[in-house]
Amino acid sequence: TINQDEFYYIKASAAITKGQLIAFSGTVGASGVVQGAPANTTLVTDPNYIMGIAAESISSGSFGYVQMLGTLRGFDTTGSAYGETWADGSILYYNPNYSGGLTSNTALIQSPTPVVQVAAVISAGPGGSGSVLVRVTTRGKIRLLGDVLLSSPATGDTLVYNSSTSLWN
Repeated sequence: TINQDEFYYIKASAAITKGQLIAFSGTVGASGVVQGAPANTTLVTDPNYIMGIAAESISSGSFGYVQMLGTLRGFDTTGSAYGETWADGSILYYNPNYSGGLTSNTALIQSPTPVVQVAAVISAGPGGSGSVLVRVTTRGKIRLLGDVLLSSPATGDTLVYNSSTSLWN
């Protein structure tokens, strides 16, 4: 397919501004409706909670779209809102220092905050003139890997491979 964009249709559990990074914040009972809010350190305890970038502004309690793949146009992609300068080709990540924020500076992301690559700047522009290529890519955590068994890790522990179980523990 050509120019394929993919979106989540969500209910905002907080006010959302177009261009903000959005995280999963729950569901509406058993309805199957997914909720999202600007990504912050409370919501993003696991990198898989990151959904994408708000494709439109959504008031709290209303429905709207979050882009998870493809080209998102029409918002500020200069980085100035975060004290940075982005250029065409800048890679953007989850910024834990701003609710719904992005950063091109991975030095800002300190463990245990997950490193989540979110987008690449296609056209760095102010106001409504910028665009990004959205593709959320998470980096795994050791404890989330399928071949690692950590029952009660403690300071100073190391991982050792057990060939009889095919697990690191």
